[in-house]
Amino acid sequence: MLAAERGAAANTLAAYRRDLDGAEEAIGDLVTADNAAVASLGAAWSSLAPSSLARKCSALRQFCGFMLDEGWRGDDPSPALPRPRSRRPLPRLQPKTTMRRCAPPMPRSSSPPPWRWLNRAPALMCARTLLLLSTRLRLRLLRLKPLPILPRPM
Repeated sequence: MLAAERGAAANTLAAYRRDLDGAEEAIGDLVTADNAAVASLGAAWSSLAPSSLARKCSALRQFCGFMLDEGWRGDDPSPALPRPRSRRPLPRLQPKTTMRRCAPPMPRSSSPPPWRWLNRAPALMCARTLLLLSTRLRLRLLRLKPLPILPRPM
């Protein structure tokens, strides 16, 4: 089912096979198991980590869906399976003293930082471009016809 429909990898197929074999060892034949037997898997797998329990339950849920689709069973026992929820810890906030130890602040100096001119660079480039354009435009206009507004070249 997994290999044909979903193109699962060999490791995934092996892990699902182990999970289904383990469930079958715990409760017997999966096709004929009743809801109480499927629910008892939660107790049998209680010592597992939440992520491992979730993987095993996922494999069994998918197999139950397959059994329903193929007509092997008339009911779906998968709602009786546990639904583990793994809780990830929230990130801890570090106090400022710890942060200062890890990354001390930069020393302050009286001179301006070397990148300060970067703030003025776009304005300087615009001013230089406008000056260049206005000079070229003025020269072209003077060649064509002198305007009384513009001063004559000397």
